[in-house]
Amino acid sequence: MKKTKKHPHLSTNRSDAKLVSHFFFTIRGKIVLAFGILTLFLVSLTVTSYVSVKRLQEEIDYVIKHDLQTNNESRELAKAFVDIETGQHGFVITGDDEFLIPYNEGKKVVEDKISNLL
Repeated sequence: MKKTKKHPHLSTNRSDAKLVSHFFFTIRGKIVLAFGILTLFLVSLTVTSYVSVKRLQEEIDYVIKHDLQTNNESRELAKAFVDIETGQHGFVITGDDEFLIPYNEGKKVVEDKISNLL
């Protein structure tokens, strides 16, 4: 029978655990450990930043959409107020009921737009 020689760097006994733990007590091991920890920290910051930016973008999109809707409703409300005022002036000056048409339509629009804005 041939005896095989065991190489000390290929052994899988308890001395391996000691070598690994001893590695982290050396300068090289401490530097590798520090860079590993910093890399994990930077990766976690990157993921956190990405998620925050995505949430912020979704919120901005919602605010812009809501703001545009509110702005359009407000403009239509202002136009309805002008129609009401015009109809009222025409009716007061002439006494003709035909001028109440824009007044009555404007009142309906105002009620509708105010309920939409609330």
